[in-house]
Amino acid sequence: LGYGATAVVSVVVACLGFLTFGGGCTDVIINSYAAADRGAAACRALLLVSLMGSFPLIFWGMRASYYQVARKEATPRLNRRFDRLFLGILTVTAIAVKQAGFVIALNGALLGSALIYIVPCLMHLGLTKQRLNEGSLIRSKLMTVQGMFNRCLVGLGGVLSVVGAVVTILTYFFP
Repeated sequence: LGYGATAVVSVVVACLGFLTFGGGCTDVIINSYAAADRGAAACRALLLVSLMGSFPLIFWGMRASYYQVARKEATPRLNRRFDRLFLGILTVTAIAVKQAGFVIALNGALLGSALIYIVPCLMHLGLTKQRLNEGSLIRSKLMTVQGMFNRCLVGLGGVLSVVGAVVTILTYFFP
């Protein structure tokens, strides 16, 4: 229900933005409004507060996920190194890339394919392996076919991520 409501609100806002500005709307719709528009200025300020409040939570979750995937124990020294490395990467990227739409499109190209094709398949493969090791699941031909299919979907997701990233880069930098 939450995802559906979010999708509906996103579509309505996108349609209203396009109806307001037509083909002249920018990648980030708030940038289409005049700099002197008080309502848009208030929205920009609220967006800044939202980003500043959510960034630490997202960063903490990314760091915790990295440690879990890398099977590393979080130590204060490792936390400092991780924070410096990834904050440095983010800062350099923010300075170098002036188009927020490019970042959004690249993020969608990479993470969209990952969330649709790669992550669910890897979760299924990992759970199947765990259950086989525990003895709570018996290997069968169907399971072998499912495993092969999941591995193919992971590969497809990787290819689609690369293709999406290349198309995004070509669209933004070599129109």
